Amino acid sequence: MKPDISVIVPVHNSAKFLAECLTSIQRQTFQNIEIICVNDGSSDNSGQILKEYAKKDKRIKIKTTESYGVGNARNVGLDLASGPYIFFMDSDDVLHHKALSHLMQMARQTNADIVCAKYKQVANPSMKDEKALTGAFSVESKPIYCFGQRPAKTPVTVWNKLFKKEVIGNIRFLPKVYYEDTAFTLEVFAKAQSCVLSPDITYLYRTGNHSIMRSRNTEQKINDFCQVLNRVDQSLKNQPAAHKLIFSTYLNPELLGLLSFKFGLSRHLRKYMQDHIRPIAKQVQKTSPSIHITQMGKTRLLFQILKNTICKR
Repeated sequence: MKPDISVIVPVHNSAKFLAECLTSIQRQTFQNIEIICVNDGSSDNSGQILKEYAKKDKRIKIKTTESYGVGNARNVGLDLASGPYIFFMDSDDVLHHKALSHLMQMARQTNADIVCAKYKQVANPSMKDEKALTGAFSVESKPIYCFGQRPAKTPVTVWNKLFKKEVIGNIRFLPKVYYEDTAFTLEVFAKAQSCVLSPDITYLYRTGNHSIMRSRNTEQKINDFCQVLNRVDQSLKNQPAAHKLIFSTYLNPELLGLLSFKFGLSRHLRKYMQDHIRPIAKQVQKTSPSIHITQMGKTRLLFQILKNTICKR
């Protein structure tokens, strides 16, 4: 029987917590699922754990790749997925035992393109962290506007969201990029026609572990974020109101935070940048409308200016 949900789990050196993750998926009250585990070049015992679980559960499918990063692993999972709904999960986290049933019920009831629930950060997730689910929810007719306020109505992460596969379509994650889920999530939400937001906690996010996240220095993170900005800039080009809101409310402040950390910008200097750089850019555009600089180009220019001045003080 064809599964209703394809659960995609990227795995990289997460042997310490992998069994807990897989067990939490197996014990779901909603059973018609496939569990796609993409072993992203693990050098620990993760591969063996996956094989042991797959022997006992035919729903588990294993795909082993070189270590290309979590974005590539999720792309591999998407290409293998056969269910009409997609659920992403990190290999060190734990699901509420009714998580998928809860999300699927809301998806069927509303026919929403995306269903989102809440999560809880826990050092050591366990059954005692599970709370009763209320079943309450609200519907957003313009999903991309969920990120038009701070804090956003739902995190920009892909885990703990149930996506219609047809809405994802050909959208894929940026490979080997630190903020791979930011670009993916914003692009899918921009394409979606509706989403459901549930106040119930269905996902336990393990704190203090970074097995799937490759370490990167701040400069590399800024370069990665530039790729995200360019991707979102293109995906929202036909939605100018959403483009303006998402960049001004969410993406630009995130970038400014990275730049501030990299260059040690004071609060006053950050305010000066916000108050003066934007008007200057608008004036340049007004006087020379033929000049077009992409968001990625502006970011790189600002990055180089800061690098050549502040870092040499």
